[in-house]
Amino acid sequence: PTHEYALAGEYTVALTATNDEGSGDLIKQALIAVTPPPNPVCADLQELRATLGRLQELELGPGVLNQLQQIGSDAKAILDRLRANAAGEYAEQLAQLDQAYESLTGAISALRSSPTAAIGDIVAAITDGFAAIDAVESAISDGCG
Repeated sequence: PTHEYALAGEYTVALTATNDEGSGDLIKQALIAVTPPPNPVCADLQELRATLGRLQELELGPGVLNQLQQIGSDAKAILDRLRANAAGEYAEQLAQLDQAYESLTGAISALRSSPTAAIGDIVAAITDGFAAIDAVESAISDGCG
C-alpha cells in the first residue's frame, strides 16, 4: 500500500492482515517521519555562496579573466533562479544581491585596464555578496540552517 502525506510530522502506521484463518493487527507508533521539502531559495543561496567562494580561491595568472567571467556567468544564472523563485518575498534582499553582482561584473571588466584597482573592487563585491546572501537567509522565516 502507498499513502501521500500532506503535512510534515510523525505518523503511526496500522496494518491489518486477513486470511482464511482470521486477521491480525500490527500498530507501529511514529514509524514514519515526514519532513518538509527543502526551500529552493536556500539551495540557490548555498550554491551562490559556493560560487562566490570560488572567487576567493583564484590564482592570479593568464587565465584569471576567463575564470572570473565563468564565475560571473554562474552567479548570474543562480541570481536569475532566485529572482524567479523569490522575487516577491525577498525583493529588498535580492536587490542587495543584484547590486553586489553589478559591482562584481564592473570590477571584472575593469580588471583589463587597471588590475591593481580592480582587485580591491572584486574583494569588496565578494564581501557585499556574502552579506547580501546572509540578509536573504535571515529574511526566510524557517531559515536555511
